[in-house]
Amino acid sequence: MDFNNSDGKAGKAELSTDNVQLVSLLSAGTIFDYWIASNKTSTAHEYFIAKTVSDKAQMKDGYNFIFMASKIRQLNDHPNIVIFLGCAIDKEPYYIYQELLEYGTLREILMRIGNSQHHLQNPSNGKEELTNAACLVGFARDVASGLEFLHINKLCHPGLMTRKILYDSNNKCKLFDFWPNEISSGRLKKILSRKDPPIGWFPPETIFMNQYDEVSDIWSYGVILWEIFSF
Repeated sequence: MDFNNSDGKAGKAELSTDNVQLVSLLSAGTIFDYWIASNKTSTAHEYFIAKTVSDKAQMKDGYNFIFMASKIRQLNDHPNIVIFLGCAIDKEPYYIYQELLEYGTLREILMRIGNSQHHLQNPSNGKEELTNAACLVGFARDVASGLEFLHINKLCHPGLMTRKILYDSNNKCKLFDFWPNEISSGRLKKILSRKDPPIGWFPPETIFMNQYDEVSDIWSYGVILWEIFSF
């Protein structure tokens, strides 16, 4: 992608919204909308994700979005984290640009494994490459590696579950939708205020005292391990 550092190091570029074409709305929420987008200045016809603040969001959500973008843009690339390509936070609407992964979520992959006999096919070429046992251990390792990277960089992942983990063409799991520790409590309140919050993935202190930190991620990871090895 033209606006990404080729060496994968921190300090990703800011891309003007004038150079981004929003192609189709992928999902709309109360805080964020996700679009499939393309770079007008590129001739490669590559697509990526454009994450923006929803019209339904509050003013504070916009401030948090800017803080989150400024934090994430300093991260180095990691094999188990969705690649951050750039951002546009100089004026509204604000955007964060991320790689587009089209191979489904970890939950979808686990369901596919549960319906197969021996092997999981590589989604990019359809070839059988790994045994189910090797896949499951690899998934667990990928999520743990991604969480370790987030925690080192003072980020956490409220709402972490298998359907919030993406899968790429190299049979790798990638985390997305993580938050800086400083504003994770705001994200937590939004999640718990839903009609059917995913309390099965939250530790007791989160459910009863609205507390969340990196240790809470480890509880969620334990639930994910149960999900992975139950298939």
